[in-house]
Amino acid sequence: GVDPVAAGAVKATDAAPAAPATPAGGLGRAGGLLGGDGAAPAGAPADPAAKPVGTGKDASGQDWRGRDLKSEPFDDINLSNATLIRTLFQDASLRRADLRGADLTGARLDGADLSGADLRGATLRDAHLDGTNLAGANLEGQDLSVLWGLSNTNFKGANLRGLKGGLHVTVTKCDFRRADLRGAHLAGPGFDYVKTCDFRGARYDDRTRWPKGFDVDGAGAVKVAGPAAAGEDEEGPDRLLAPDRDPDAPSEAVVKKVFADSVRDLAGSLILRFGKGGEEGKVPPVSAAVKYSVEYTKLTYLASEQVSILTDEATRVKAYPVDIEALLTSEGRDGSERTDPIHWTVRFYKTDHGVWKCVQPEAKRPQMK
Repeated sequence: GVDPVAAGAVKATDAAPAAPATPAGGLGRAGGLLGGDGAAPAGAPADPAAKPVGTGKDASGQDWRGRDLKSEPFDDINLSNATLIRTLFQDASLRRADLRGADLTGARLDGADLSGADLRGATLRDAHLDGTNLAGANLEGQDLSVLWGLSNTNFKGANLRGLKGGLHVTVTKCDFRRADLRGAHLAGPGFDYVKTCDFRGARYDDRTRWPKGFDVDGAGAVKVAGPAAAGEDEEGPDRLLAPDRDPDAPSEAVVKKVFADSVRDLAGSLILRFGKGGEEGKVPPVSAAVKYSVEYTKLTYLASEQVSILTDEATRVKAYPVDIEALLTSEGRDGSERTDPIHWTVRFYKTDHGVWKCVQPEAKRPQMK
């Protein structure tokens, strides 16, 4: 047997969060970000990058069928291709576990924490995932119609691309916020989940199949430009267009980092120009937020230009404009959330000390609805 304590795993005590209701003054669909009480400092950090899976105890290929492992700590464990038929994992911690190719037929994962886990290619027939935390997990290409049931499950930020079979199980009160639903088959005979699940900020494309009559825009899901190409960096933009990119222009990584660190200041600059709330459809109201995250869908490098920078005295510098299309998610102090598509052109320049900065944003009407 595996000694989880000796393996160095840590038991999780935090439960999967339910999708919170948006209280008055929060960041709901009519809420706001720039200005207002409780504002975070400029550049409030987004969630840290996900860690690799399966870097801990190696139990790949082992046969643990029928074992009672309830509430055990197995963070970072490698259980790829393991036999886990009817294994009891209720309330266990399997964060960042590698479960690729594992046989989880009839496994009990109720209340377990599988955040950041990789379940691609795993067999999930008759598995129980009620109340399971799958935030940030990778279930690309899975078939959720074979599950025993699905309620109060957290799929927040999960990769659900190319889901097969439709949602034929009873699906209620699940959190699909910011999940990647590109190419997912979500149609099915039951519609209870349409009323009770949270799809705000979930990304979908022309290949996503929704239930007939489902109000996608009303649910807060956001249509993106297109599916990621095979082998593309999943954290990067769908397309990076730079046909005439200046060799001195900032790299893609620099653009993404500097922009994310400067979102509050850039939005503030736009509101000063357009008035509080900005131009409708162009500048998301960005105020009482404690956390931001930016998910890029398209970056386009434009021709370099000279711009004036106000320092001690007006200085003209060479700047590199980048057209940025992204999803901006803001989380309020009260736990409420909103996700807005943005389409801004921002100018990047390097200071005399070699530090990249971005200034002079221009907002365009987002085209990702």
